Amino acid sequence: MMKSRRVIPNQLSAGPDPAVWNPPPARPLVIEAADTHAVMREQLEYLIDHAGTGICGCEECQSYAVIRTTLMKMFADS
Repeated sequence: MMKSRRVIPNQLSAGPDPAVWNPPPARPLVIEAADTHAVMREQLEYLIDHAGTGICGCEECQSYAVIRTTLMKMFADS
């Protein structure tokens, strides 16, 4: 999930006529970077759910097979 925050400008201009209220300028929206581990976990869960219905040979299933093979090497007897 991406988090966003508003950046507060350093100074606000009163405009040409200070007697007339000028709304503050729109603050730019800054998108904070997502947590890498959360993104990887979400993608892995998606691939597991997709392949859970059966390997159909699509790109997602191929990615799942490659990732599963790589991760299962940790449990192989040496």
